[in-house]
Amino acid sequence: MKCRFLLFTLLFIGLGFTAIGQNNISLLNVFYHRLNFASANSSAESYFLYRQSLSKRFIGNPYLESKWQNGLLISKEGKTYEIRGRYRIFDDEVQILQGRNIKALYPHSLQGILLGSSVFISAKWETPSGIDYSFFELIVDGEVKLLRKYKLDVRETRDNFLKIKDRTEEYFYIKDRNDVALPVSLTKAGLMRMMNTHYDKAYTYVQKMNKKSEEDLIGLFHYYNKL
Repeated sequence: MKCRFLLFTLLFIGLGFTAIGQNNISLLNVFYHRLNFASANSSAESYFLYRQSLSKRFIGNPYLESKWQNGLLISKEGKTYEIRGRYRIFDDEVQILQGRNIKALYPHSLQGILLGSSVFISAKWETPSGIDYSFFELIVDGEVKLLRKYKLDVRETRDNFLKIKDRTEEYFYIKDRNDVALPVSLTKAGLMRMMNTHYDKAYTYVQKMNKKSEEDLIGLFHYYNKL
């Protein structure tokens, strides 16, 4: 209990110093209350949540944060586990430490993950091989969720290293009916297609906002979810 209280205390203190962090404080509160201050389950009980992570050779940083971070995860059954983890952008893999072994979490087995200063949830999205589960960083919670998806520009070298060229970001939202994450088009028409209710108020807001501003996009989702 002391460890978890300290973990959250450190997270809130750290988040207070960044603008993005301040936007996420309410999200961390949601996770904190969802846990109901319950004791975390033993990591030995979490074997069904992960598989062995495949080792790959990189030139550059394939992780969102390369250092291992303290965190918590909530399973589909509502059990909570303290973890040390990191997110590998290259193959959309949340890795955790089990002793000296690196494991990869199954996204379909989780409600959410609090990892460092980020919250990740799983959702279905369309891939070339069909609909599958994936991890998304939760930016704004509510009826319409704003999510961030990271992608890397990767090139394979002649000696079988994976060279990281660049990182790009895409935004998505989750449709409630089928829990599928769809890309957000940063145009007036594209944004309005997501606003199924309170259309007139949302339209007024969208007209005034800077469509290229991440801060304005976050503000739109906060505003719409409060209507």
